[in-house]
Amino acid sequence: KENFLSKFYKYLWDEKVLKHKPRFKLVSVRTGKEIRKVYKIDFTYKKTDETLLREKIKRKDLVPQNHESNENRIFIRLQYIREILYVAKHEVPDIAFGVALQIFGGLRKGEVVNLTRTALKSQNGQDYGVEGLVILVRDRQLDLFNRFEDVSTMQVKNPRDQSCLIDPILNYLYKNHMEVVLKKVKGPKQPNALFYNTEGNSMSADTYDKRFLKLKNAYLGMLLGTEGRYQDYLDFSQTKWRSHIGRGVFTNMCLDAGFNEKQTAVLRGDRSTQSMESYFDIITATYNIRKALGLLSPDQSSNIANLNMPINNKMWKEVQEFGSGLRN
Repeated sequence: KENFLSKFYKYLWDEKVLKHKPRFKLVSVRTGKEIRKVYKIDFTYKKTDETLLREKIKRKDLVPQNHESNENRIFIRLQYIREILYVAKHEVPDIAFGVALQIFGGLRKGEVVNLTRTALKSQNGQDYGVEGLVILVRDRQLDLFNRFEDVSTMQVKNPRDQSCLIDPILNYLYKNHMEVVLKKVKGPKQPNALFYNTEGNSMSADTYDKRFLKLKNAYLGMLLGTEGRYQDYLDFSQTKWRSHIGRGVFTNMCLDAGFNEKQTAVLRGDRSTQSMESYFDIITATYNIRKALGLLSPDQSSNIANLNMPINNKMWKEVQEFGSGLRN
């Protein structure tokens, strides 16, 4: 019914019958093996101006507001990254590695769910990306999502080879995903997929969204239930953020490391900057960011010890030990 109504209104607008243009959105629809673009009416409820004034501010980083101008925000950000990934491993282990890839590789959710096991390329002969990890970001909808008609949320915006920042927690979650999470998948329908739903199908973007929402709520619950973290709870609960925050964190890490906007755009894999790749090597750049941010090991807690931050010591100790298994 929605398709017929959309076509009808599109026809009326094209024929100049309507005085006011309906709000259309361009979506991808699968017909057999063919993917085509069609216009659909955007039935999203239009908020009043009063509601818009009360709408939450969109969050673009994990650094709390009271630390945004702190010169040590690099290390502050790292604490919150490891903290939320710690919660992810325990509450939503099926997407914990995906969230880490968004944070350390700047991937969008559609790019995460399009990944296969063979898309992960560890560098220098080391397992689990210990010496570098390059992600082959490609559109694999035909292989992974042929059960869907509307695949608009599972598109890969810009196919590329994406280099990730190196951090022990990323390596640890990579290893945990391959050796623990994937082995628990029963009867996988797509054997080469990297992320699955509970039915053994490759995970869709909508399912990934729901799993991330569970992670967000678990993290907020942890903050609310931990002594000394109420201000953090208010900061994170009164702002709007979903999985795309990972790409924002990646961007801010690049900028804080001293890269300009154009260089950061290259590291993010933005389509408009492909011509710059000839003189700005992505792998070298991410290695330099790793050095600049001091992400060589989780032993950086001394850098934040005197920042007057409300920290749950037991949890932070466990987060620190995340990557110890790879170094011992």
